Amino acid sequence: MKTRLIISTLVTAAICAWPAVAQDRKLFPADVVPRNRLITTGELFNLLELSSPQMKPITDALHAYDTTRALHLFVQHIRTRTAPRYFFDPATVPSRARTYAQQFPDDDSYAEETVEDFMKKYGTNVDWRVPGKDLEGTPHTPNTVRFLARQLYGENFGSLYYIKGKDRRYPDFQMGQWRDFIRDVEAGAVETGGNDVFERFYGGHRVRNWMMFHQLLLGSEVLTDDDQVFIIKSFLLHGARIVDNCKKFNWGNHQLVGLCALYEMTLMYPEFPVMRQWNGHVFKLVLEHLDKEVKDDGFQFERASHYFKLDIFNYFRAFRIAEVNGIVIPAWARERFRRMFHAILAVLMPNGAMPPLQDAQDTYIGSRNIDEARKSLGVSETANSAELVDPPEGPFLALGAYLYRDPQLKYFGSRTLHAGFSWFLPEDAQTVYASLASTAPTFTSTALVSSGYYVMRGGWSANNPYMIVDGGLAQFKPDHTHGGVLGLIAFANGAMILPNYRVRYSSPSYPFMKNSFVKNVALADSILQGRGWIGNAAQTGFGKWAWLPTPTVLQWTTGDSTDRFMASHNGFDTVGVAYTREILFVKPAFWVVRDRFTAGNGAHSAQQFWQGKFETVEPGHVRSVQGPARLDIIQVSRESLTAIAGGGNETESIVFHAAPAKQHEFVSVLIPSSSAKPAEFSVRKSGAEAAEISFEDRTYTISFSSHEPIQVRW
Repeated sequence: MKTRLIISTLVTAAICAWPAVAQDRKLFPADVVPRNRLITTGELFNLLELSSPQMKPITDALHAYDTTRALHLFVQHIRTRTAPRYFFDPATVPSRARTYAQQFPDDDSYAEETVEDFMKKYGTNVDWRVPGKDLEGTPHTPNTVRFLARQLYGENFGSLYYIKGKDRRYPDFQMGQWRDFIRDVEAGAVETGGNDVFERFYGGHRVRNWMMFHQLLLGSEVLTDDDQVFIIKSFLLHGARIVDNCKKFNWGNHQLVGLCALYEMTLMYPEFPVMRQWNGHVFKLVLEHLDKEVKDDGFQFERASHYFKLDIFNYFRAFRIAEVNGIVIPAWARERFRRMFHAILAVLMPNGAMPPLQDAQDTYIGSRNIDEARKSLGVSETANSAELVDPPEGPFLALGAYLYRDPQLKYFGSRTLHAGFSWFLPEDAQTVYASLASTAPTFTSTALVSSGYYVMRGGWSANNPYMIVDGGLAQFKPDHTHGGVLGLIAFANGAMILPNYRVRYSSPSYPFMKNSFVKNVALADSILQGRGWIGNAAQTGFGKWAWLPTPTVLQWTTGDSTDRFMASHNGFDTVGVAYTREILFVKPAFWVVRDRFTAGNGAHSAQQFWQGKFETVEPGHVRSVQGPARLDIIQVSRESLTAIAGGGNETESIVFHAAPAKQHEFVSVLIPSSSAKPAEFSVRKSGAEAAEISFEDRTYTISFSSHEPIQVRW
């Protein structure tokens, strides 16, 4: 009781001076954390639970009115305790950092180069808002503030201290910028509104990056007691600010990043009752995100390849730190997370990459030389774009293979576990992964029915034909969805023969690249699918469509010889035109795509778009060559069509145009082959509703009566 009175005396004056804050005392009874400043030292002790035996030396020091010693003992407690644990033991960091530099010399050298550039460009006296500028005099954009607010290089500043022979420049710089940020927060000199530096996504990234920095240096003497106390006070401020916007579930990865960051942070400081209260709350919300936002087929609800992969990393971090600390993840959540890796495999092209689905960033590394890719995304570019780098799929498949000891996931996995996972996994993870067997997936054509992606696949070699059809629409928050409903992407002979394009939010071309003219779709009266552009309040270039068509899948069947997809959408209901698309895959030779338009009244034109650089072979027959791959498209319906070159913003396409009429039917035969050894084929019309296709040593007859699905026989 006497100790409690002493502590109460230390903080009474400060508590009386606290401003009104947004905390929910019913939800978090221990939350008396101010939202506009760091807590004082007295307030820190008042927030601690001092009744446990581990805290007795601290309470003894407070009883003796020795706050300096009490702070030192508290810091020593944080440094030396064995539980809770971060992803790694702080005592192993020096040796692990050296191993990292030996295993990943390119990543190490890139990290050093990037960090040096960052230090030179921004310094430790930063403008954390617009207007502002860097040390080179370049004015800040909203994206610069977002970039700075992430504090992206926390891990690099921590690891480079060890790798470069305990070079204090790195931690000193990070701490200098960190303290500058807090000073500006307390002075009200940081960005608020649409680009608020405490927005859940950017605040969450900052917390995770600072947490990694802190834990990397926790076992060293480079951080003083004052630094350590400042860091914990900062985390309490961040927890308070972020949790205010995470009281209840909100759709999307912005809240999820904030929640996962808070889960890591709050798990590490159970000495504070408020941290424990926040922790229980945010973990329930993390599981709610997984339950609502990851479909039972494993794909993320926004249906965008980029955000899907980033959410895998979010859940991985939360579940991994729980595992390290002996916290049991519900069985349903473990299974749903496992399915996320298999969803990658389901849509994977034969070259081991996911196709660009919806908002796929053009900062994709993929299989390009990683140094070349990084040179195209330096610090300056990162600071002035709204994008994060779009990571390749191999490292995620490798992670899944390691976590679940799954040889099918390893088949397209990276050769080693990616450097970015090093600090999160045990030290023997690379050895364990190397010992895993690798086997080709046992399925070919498949569908993620809940997510609306349908894949026709001829096999798993790089030359096998592949097509994915977009037969879905995000029900909630379709912000990242493009005007490509019922569009398709095709790959064969080592190249994408009917591409979809990547986008960049900060580019003026973004709305154009997010709509139908750059998709493999068919339109009535050239009416675009995406309508009503809504730019975001943060003015970063990102935007969404107010309206998109709703698809209805009518048929999906797969077999040894053929696959069939048929669907409709309501994209042209406003002009009284009904539309259906049917695709028949005759394995492994070719596809037949039929687009049908039926007008209730009046005449309407119709257009069929194919992406790529095409040349006309003869009327109704066009050809494209994409490196090692060739694609021939032959029209076989009775429709009178005109082929017109299309494109824009560095894209090219061919558009088959039909003049206004009450009904239209495009029947297109797509024949992929090697450009070095083109397929021998002939296609001829056989009456008004049939065609004969001679391919290699076989002849196929296809019929496309208007009253029944496409039929094929040979």
